[in-house]
Amino acid sequence: PGVLGRMLDILERHGHAVGATAVNSRVHIIDGSPTTGRLPDVISTNGVLKMFERSYLKGETDQQLRAFLDLLHAETDDNSGFFGNAWSQSFVDIWNKTDALVQKFRGSELATEFRLEHNTGGITSQLKLIARLISIRNERGNGINRDVFYCEMGGYD
Repeated sequence: PGVLGRMLDILERHGHAVGATAVNSRVHIIDGSPTTGRLPDVISTNGVLKMFERSYLKGETDQQLRAFLDLLHAETDDNSGFFGNAWSQSFVDIWNKTDALVQKFRGSELATEFRLEHNTGGITSQLKLIARLISIRNERGNGINRDVFYCEMGGYD
């Protein structure tokens, strides 16, 4: 576990609802103890799309995979494997969480203007994304009241 993840573990033990988010990359500094079951979110500055707003095959509709994914992650039976069930449940949970987050993002407004003319994907874009996450903090998760965010700016040698 990383330093920020361990800090969230302590806050969680004291009754706080916590969240960990990294911008553009998966980092270990926000990982908590595996026993908490809390996974950090990784969000791109390019935006958050619903699963079926993406086109996966050339010339097909954005709904082309829905039936296959619904079937793949449907109810299991006695012959289903434990790891397959766990993977499917994680996939469905992330799918639902992403779709809910998209709806909240689209309805969010920021009080501060962020100028992005020359900073697409840079620190300004990352901070704007974090500001949007903070603005919807009451709607995210289970009433998250403590967050950590990880963003980075390179170029320091």
